[in-house]
Amino acid sequence: MVTLKHPGSDQRRSWAVKMFTYEPEKRGKLCGGWAKFVADNSLRVGDVIIFELVDTSVFHVHIFRSSSRATPIEIE
Repeated sequence: MVTLKHPGSDQRRSWAVKMFTYEPEKRGKLCGGWAKFVADNSLRVGDVIIFELVDTSVFHVHIFRSSSRATPIEIE
């Protein structure tokens, strides 16, 4: 389980998301809780998300909307 957080939000919202890692390939997969994160943040195909690892299981998340909505936002 990992926690996704917004680094500068007043409300400091966070989401608990299951993450499976695959050691030989050094890859990961987000599942349980991911759909809620996507819905809560109105993610669309083309949006770019940067995950900044800040602790063993905590990521600060930065979202950049697709070119049709080119203003970067932060999760609330």
